[in-house]
Amino acid sequence: MAKGITSGAQRLMENFLSSVEGRSALYDEEMNLIWTNFNEFFDKFDLKKTNEETPIRSESSFPAKINGSQEVLSITPVYKSLRTISAYVCVIRSSYEVYKLMSNTDIAAFTNNMMEKNADKLERLAELNANIAEAVRENENTEELGDLIMEQKRLLTSMRNETKYCIDTCYNEVDGNEVNCNLSMMFKSLCTDAEDSFRDLGRKVNFTGESRDYYIIENSKALVTAFLHLLRSHLLLSPLKSAVNISTYYEASGNFCISVKTKLVSIDKTDESVLTTARAYRELAKKVVLFDYNGVFQCSDDGKNMQTVFKFPVLKKNRGPILTTSNSWYLNERNRVLHTYMMDIIEQEIGELEHAKMESSRKKKLAKHE
Repeated sequence: MAKGITSGAQRLMENFLSSVEGRSALYDEEMNLIWTNFNEFFDKFDLKKTNEETPIRSESSFPAKINGSQEVLSITPVYKSLRTISAYVCVIRSSYEVYKLMSNTDIAAFTNNMMEKNADKLERLAELNANIAEAVRENENTEELGDLIMEQKRLLTSMRNETKYCIDTCYNEVDGNEVNCNLSMMFKSLCTDAEDSFRDLGRKVNFTGESRDYYIIENSKALVTAFLHLLRSHLLLSPLKSAVNISTYYEASGNFCISVKTKLVSIDKTDESVLTTARAYRELAKKVVLFDYNGVFQCSDDGKNMQTVFKFPVLKKNRGPILTTSNSWYLNERNRVLHTYMMDIIEQEIGELEHAKMESSRKKKLAKHE
């Protein structure tokens, strides 16, 4: 009998694992197998070796190859006290079982929302393609044809960017990059890009940056994308021509912090699809901060303003190669990552501003005749 777990507790765990969906196993505190309903896998599985490669202190997930298909193995330590582990619970779930769990979360709503938006864009692209073909056949003027082609290009760029950046955050892959990232300089570069990009929208970007340099060892690609997702979420939920307040600062606890604050449009005046899209962007950003950078993510609103703060542990010195324009994109002012990703929102807001301007002019003209 295992030392760290009582016979009564073991029976309870066995009964519980037998009743839930999934193939399970129970290990003692020394990582010896003491029960399983799936001997085919767990009789050969070495928990000690897995723990040596990745120390298991909290619930952890690992890929598991079973009968040629990749499934997910979750391992959860059971604590007898604050630091003493008495057992380990292992559960294997297939992709279909994981899919059933996901279908009851926001992920399903976010995915459907994204597909619906892409379906609308594809329908418009098909319409544009037909119009372009007709214009070519009729040998219409090149200006009209050029306008159709440019709209087609903007839609394709928007779909490409949204797909690319969702991939970068949904399933972030470490590329083995050994170059550290200077966070202070990177966020300054992104916010300078935001100031230039949003100027025609009447949006002022108020940026207060950390003066000292701080670094992360991890690849910054997912972190940049998470920040851009979050910024999109704030823009979608804030009034036209309202300011964007961004600040970066260092906490004595060893965390680098980023704060984004904007005004908030009333929920009852916001389309449900826009709300779902904004939440999806925010949740993707949250996923990256929490799971890819071991950080903290906090979002709050008082009905008039929304503020998001996220933070994560950093280094005070660059332990990697010297940072240059060739290995650190943010040192190259011509590389406008934010502007590229925000093009569809910039176009949308310019259109809304022009429409509002025309509507205001129309009302003024009508007022003269009342």
